[in-house]
Amino acid sequence: MQGPSPRNLIFRFWDLSIAERRDIMLKLDLIDVAELRVPEPELYKKAFKLAATRGLLADLASEIERVENSH
Repeated sequence: MQGPSPRNLIFRFWDLSIAERRDIMLKLDLIDVAELRVPEPELYKKAFKLAATRGLLADLASEIERVENSH
């Protein structure tokens, strides 16, 4: 079974609000509060790479879907 498409996740992720993006990444421990001063594109590029390395893309997809469904 193939995991979620990183490209699709990226598009869906950027459709979320700033707060929603931040909360998801903090929840999955892909960023920490000290890193919030880094520009978003740079911060989240690093976080997506970390998610892939840690095998968390499916968890990231689930969190994005959870937020999308709460709208």
